[in-house]
Amino acid sequence: GGTAGRTPNARGGGDAYRTPGGGNGHGGGLGGAHHHGGGPPSIVQLPQVPSTMRQTDVPPTDRERVEVEIIKSLIDSYFGIVRKNFIDMVPKTVMHFLVNHVRDAMQNELVAELYRDSEVPSLMREADDVAQRRETC
Repeated sequence: GGTAGRTPNARGGGDAYRTPGGGNGHGGGLGGAHHHGGGPPSIVQLPQVPSTMRQTDVPPTDRERVEVEIIKSLIDSYFGIVRKNFIDMVPKTVMHFLVNHVRDAMQNELVAELYRDSEVPSLMREADDVAQRRETC
């Protein structure tokens, strides 16, 4: 759209404009598509990112302060979730790589020890008490 009724945004440079009501002239809000009625959502047109950022003497508007706080909160929440996921993955990873490996190696060792050729006759020998019970029946 045109720039009638808008003032240049003194904060960001580039071609971003702020409407007199405090918005940025591109639908307002923190992004996302705007849905008007039954049709498909419209595409949000964001201003071009300025090549340089510079601090100005213009204090941020209330809306900009709120948006910055929302973004800070979202980033904090995101990193909290990532941190929790890493904390949850540590015991799972230890279990996968260490405990499962030890379990498999121990099982292989025990089976190999159990089925040694020299041990088969002693393992197959009938217990003395079983032989006595069989003879008394």
